[in-house]
Amino acid sequence: MILTSYITGAGHKSITEALVEELVKFPDVQVEIVEGFDLGGKANRKVGEMYGTVTRNAKPLWGLIWDMQSLAPDTLNQVMAQRIERRFLERLHAFQPDLLLSVHAMFVGSIINILEKEKLEIPFVTLLADLVSIADLWIDKRCTWTLCPSEESYKLLAEQWQVPESRLWRCNFPIRQRFYDPDREHPDREYKSGDSLRVLIMSGGEGSGNLRRTAELILLSFPKSQVTVIAGRNQKIQQFLTSELKPRFGDRIEIIGFVDNVQDYMHAADIAVVRGSPNTLLEGVMCNTPLLVVGALPGQEAANPAYVLKNDLGAVCDGNRNIVQVIEQLLAYSGAQLSAIRKAQRAFRKPQAARDIAEFLVHL
Repeated sequence: MILTSYITGAGHKSITEALVEELVKFPDVQVEIVEGFDLGGKANRKVGEMYGTVTRNAKPLWGLIWDMQSLAPDTLNQVMAQRIERRFLERLHAFQPDLLLSVHAMFVGSIINILEKEKLEIPFVTLLADLVSIADLWIDKRCTWTLCPSEESYKLLAEQWQVPESRLWRCNFPIRQRFYDPDREHPDREYKSGDSLRVLIMSGGEGSGNLRRTAELILLSFPKSQVTVIAGRNQKIQQFLTSELKPRFGDRIEIIGFVDNVQDYMHAADIAVVRGSPNTLLEGVMCNTPLLVVGALPGQEAANPAYVLKNDLGAVCDGNRNIVQVIEQLLAYSGAQLSAIRKAQRAFRKPQAARDIAEFLVHL
């Protein structure tokens, strides 16, 4: 049984799908996916649905929420356990899982509290959905195992939180297999002045960020550029961008909403301009598309731009202030930096990550 959420951004959904793709390949393995916020009824679901609104329109508020969760994680777990207990136990008894896996921080300590209250001894595994900055709600020493998708997260739990290493496993971040297709990757090529440049601009499934100005700067500064903007689920942004940019730039710009085949757009791009979401970053790496990180949510994503630089997976700019200069640097010397990024990405990526995690879970 996988405890997740499809309504708090696209990241948890992507992780869940990556794991299910591999788990169902094993004979006699059945998977039950549980939308955690639905376990608490309509009011609880409304809380989960607020994530998109807050992260789109009130990033400082999201930063405050992130900071507040570290002040009273035990209280938050107790409240959530009370809200979801009845429906969770109904799902649990109906499915009778041999293993529980949480890929969402709200359903770690809260679920363990319920299991302990009911004296249910079911192995409980947590898979962290973040790379560097780990919310307190993720961390519970009562977990049978905690799976850490980066060296940074492993060290944080082992050293700062003193989680026994016998309960930690250093894995890699699971990405859906369709993002890995070496046959579609662009061979390294020299960029000359006046060459076409294909740029993908996206900022997560919720469509947050100053997309208009980003697209405008690239189109004006690089006359041969072709820009695709993925506005996510935010239809107002999509309509606004279309009315503002299409009359000025015509066929040089494509503006679309939420798509299920984002890998096709990543493979077609020379550069992907993205927010610091771990899923988006590592999906781009899996596609071998150089990244340009233009921002990150406070708290959970704050350290991800530095992670990109540390591993040579892309470049980082200060929003739109220096985006043109950074792209010029990427294209300088016939695109030498882009070639170096692609090489580093190929060495870094782990296409078998989801398969390895599935094997770990099945053989517990």
